[in-house]
Amino acid sequence: MKTNEIETKFTKGEWIITTPVKSYDIPRIVTTAIQDNPNKVPYICDMWGMTTEEGKANAKLIAAAPDLMEACINSLKTFISIGCTTEADIMKELKNAIEKATL
Repeated sequence: MKTNEIETKFTKGEWIITTPVKSYDIPRIVTTAIQDNPNKVPYICDMWGMTTEEGKANAKLIAAAPDLMEACINSLKTFISIGCTTEADIMKELKNAIEKATL
């Protein structure tokens, strides 16, 4: 992975949590941005098959994923720009997390 060339392919825009059906308390993740396609559904995922508390916690984590990815990429770029070696543990952790999400 070359840090200056990190390409993210996930759905752009803010990811938010909604509840899809009033009779169920199942969190749904949707995006606020539809990229160049008015027919594209803003749906990311539903949190079925979990307890309500666990589903909501997972929904919060998934909704935060784009922001977490941006923070990881920016942190890695900052560490590189100030001369940290790629062998530093924090650099390895950031690179591994970014690669897990993008490769």
